[in-house]
Amino acid sequence: MLMAPELIVVITAFVVLFADLIVDERRRVLLAPIALIGLGLAIAFTLTVMPHEGVMLGGRFSLDVVAWWFKLLFL
Repeated sequence: MLMAPELIVVITAFVVLFADLIVDERRRVLLAPIALIGLGLAIAFTLTVMPHEGVMLGGRFSLDVVAWWFKLLFL
């Protein structure tokens, strides 16, 4: 749950890259809106569902308020 925004961005990137291999030149303009929708979903998930604090993987991945703001900044 703490890494869900990163997973959304990675899955969206793979979808866009795979679609770029399949889609012809004229329809590639559809890839930018798909990427923006994925980023929007990641930001919306961060703002609404994701907790502001938490620990995952035995303390290797921790989230506090500062990390939450940086996550929003880099998205």
